[in-house]
Order: sequence, then C-alpha cells, then structure tokens
Amino acid sequence: MMIEKYKSTVTIAIPTYRRPQLLKRALESVARQNYDSLEVIVADNATEGKDVDEIVEAFRGQIENLQYIRHKENIGAIDNFMFCLNQATGDYFMWLADDDELAAGSVSALVGPLDQDSSIVTVVPFWRRMRGPEVGSVVEQRCYESPRAMLRILKYVWRSNDAFFYAMHRRTALLKCRFSRFIWPNRNTVADVAYPFLMTLVILGRIVSVKDRRIEWVNHAYSEKSYANPERFLPYAGKYLLRRVNLHGIYLRQIYASFGFLALLPIAPVSAASLTVEFAGLFSRK
Repeated sequence: MMIEKYKSTVTIAIPTYRRPQLLKRALESVARQNYDSLEVIVADNATEGKDVDEIVEAFRGQIENLQYIRHKENIGAIDNFMFCLNQATGDYFMWLADDDELAAGSVSALVGPLDQDSSIVTVVPFWRRMRGPEVGSVVEQRCYESPRAMLRILKYVWRSNDAFFYAMHRRTALLKCRFSRFIWPNRNTVADVAYPFLMTLVILGRIVSVKDRRIEWVNHAYSEKSYANPERFLPYAGKYLLRRVNLHGIYLRQIYASFGFLALLPIAPVSAASLTVEFAGLFSRK
C-alpha cells in the first residue's frame, strides 16, 4: 500500500472498554489507512486484565504514532470520549468506536475537503450500518452544507441524526463544543448526548459528505449497547420523550446564545413540529 504524504495531521481516537477483540478489528482498519501524518490514541476505561494492552502492543509495528492510555478507574463513556479529544494534537480529529471500523483510504479522502475549504468544519463518510457480521446496508447520511447558518440550523432541528459524530472534524471547532448533560431522569444516559455537541458544529460551519461511496464508516450496530433494548415500553417511552424535549430546549438555548432572541422565532415552531412528528412515530411503531 502506498502511503501518501500530507501536511495536515489527523488524530483518530478510540475509546474502549472490555472489548479487546472488537478493538483489534478497529485498529486493523486504522492500519489500512494510506496517510502518513496520523496520530492514533487508544483510551481504555480501566478494563480488567491484560487483553487490551496486548492488542495495542501487537499494532506498534503497524501504526507508527500509536498512543495508549489506560485509566486507573472507569471515568465513564462520555468523559472518556472527551479525554480523547483533549489529548489530541492533530489539525483534524475523528472518533472511532471500538466496535466500528473505517474503510481503507477513508482518512485521506476525508481530509481533502477540509484542506480545500475553510468554511467546512466536518466531512462525513458514508454510513454502512451492519445488522450482523455479514449483513448491512448504506444508510442515508444527513449533511448540512448550506453556507447560511440559519438554513443549516433549521434543517438540523427538523430532522437530524448523530451519525456525523463519527466523521472528520476540525479540532479547533470541536474544542468549542460541549456535551450537555440532560436533566433527571436522563442525566447519566449516553444516548442523545452527541446531538447538542453537533449542533455547535452546525452553527460554526458546513457539514459536507464525500462523494466516493467506497469511503465508509462501518457501524456494527448489532454490538451490545448499554442503552439499547428497553425491557418495558412505557418507562422507556417516558424517559425518551423527556430527553427529546430536554434536547430541543438545549438547542434553543444554544441558538439564543449565538444569534439572540429573534433567531428563535422561525426555529421554535420547527422544533415543536419535529417533536410532534417524532412522538407520533414512536407510538405508531409500538
């Protein structure tokens, strides 16, 4: 494989916990990248035993700038993601979940638009969602490409997903984002915490996608998730609805802080309509 030389440095950060064999697959996908200015950070959230250490050490000869941090105690998933960002030194940054992977050549393809256009803050690969080890399909990726911030915001408030969290970002833009903790009973829930974080990116600049369909983030959605498969519908639905209302309140607060009260006039009705459609869909699926 020919390694291409680039001036811009890229950090790929992999937070991990108790999944050494899945981490191995993620690191194998990083080792396939044809990009020389790469920094790779693995942050282990105090996994017991030596399995993670051994997996990382096995890649020392394949990934040149590989850093490994093992926390002495579990700091929580959200704080481990933020720890990775704060450790990074690259011009551009991307997270890679320890159960996911990147298609070969993805890093160099994602860097190109960021190098060429300063109005772009994030470049998004195609999203291949795997329902099993051999079964998956490409999911529609939502991007926010308008040069006008208010148009990007309206589109994001109306209909969004958090998949572009796993994309290539300008690190300086990411450092302006904050994870917003939800109120009770969702304060410690991992699901949805990326949405207000990504709203900041939508406010700051354009979110664009690559055109080459070979450039993929491969999301192994069948891996065990701590927030998935609720046992009872009604308690789950109640917490979910409260979380989504809380989320849209955070959106409005972010928009007010950036643009003032008048900006809320067109956005508040869109927010209310989006919530109504989402709630109706939740109960109709049930």
